Amino acid sequence: MMPETKPETTQDVGIVGCGTLVQDYYTLVLHRIPGITLRAVSDLNPANARRVAAETGAEEMTLDSLVDRCDWVLVTTPPEVHASIAEKALGAGCNVVVEKPFVTSAHDARRLVGLAEASNRALHVGQLRRFFPPTELAREILQSGLLGTATRMEAFEGGRFNWSTQTGYVGRSKFGGVLFDTGSHVLDQALFATGLDAGEPSIKVGRVSRDKKEPSHEIDCHFDLRSGAAVVACRLLLSRAQTLANTVRIHATKGILEFDCGYQGGVRLNLGGRWTAMLPSTNMQSPAEAFLMEYREIFARPNDARTCASRMIGQVSILEQLHQHE
Repeated sequence: MMPETKPETTQDVGIVGCGTLVQDYYTLVLHRIPGITLRAVSDLNPANARRVAAETGAEEMTLDSLVDRCDWVLVTTPPEVHASIAEKALGAGCNVVVEKPFVTSAHDARRLVGLAEASNRALHVGQLRRFFPPTELAREILQSGLLGTATRMEAFEGGRFNWSTQTGYVGRSKFGGVLFDTGSHVLDQALFATGLDAGEPSIKVGRVSRDKKEPSHEIDCHFDLRSGAAVVACRLLLSRAQTLANTVRIHATKGILEFDCGYQGGVRLNLGGRWTAMLPSTNMQSPAEAFLMEYREIFARPNDARTCASRMIGQVSILEQLHQHE
């Protein structure tokens, strides 16, 4: 294997928000990406910033100093402040990656995409599951036309919640519930696999039930997506309390496809009434591999990577309308 060629120039990266995601994943992968240097970190909790700075050699600094210093800003804060931080970074001339969920309203999503385009800056959303092998294989099959046109989409994900957040926003923020947290992952996988992420489909919400007011921990959503003349009937069932199938199922005019939401597993096809199991050609050992693939692609192809924010507006619109529906 030929050694990687070191780029002649290095881009400075800053991280805003130094919670569990950064401490457990970002610190493991960013140093493995050629051409970037983690220069700065910032967090409202100084202890978090100091910990990440000590582990990575980055400098702890204020948000204002960070956006002035860095070429790229990675936003890993609770979702309600994603839009304001991303706007500040874009205004300072930075390229930006916002961790999922992108933002909490379609208005903010469109506005930020417009700002990035006007300033010729890159804007991405951290949707690492687009790099999970089962998701990639499902997209390849669906985009081939083998199954025809999608008519129904069902996504199920649930299990005992055990993610250790530094801020506790999942229990106190109205955007910390299972819909924006887990739903932004599995809905994105479904949209990406079917190609519905390419535009902004209109949504007609049918029934939404939840265990309690937001932040809810269980939610069952029924809605229709319209893209052009096509209508796709959808169900999104999410839980932090009970184990669910953790799969996405796509019903199409010529058959059914089902794939696993995780980084391991496979795809199952039903053509003519018979199920066939398929495994991806690549095997992923941990989500950290997906983080590494995601950021390598972002920095190598900032203008056309699969995580470009322009492809996330429809997802945000769906989450927003489901979230608001009583």
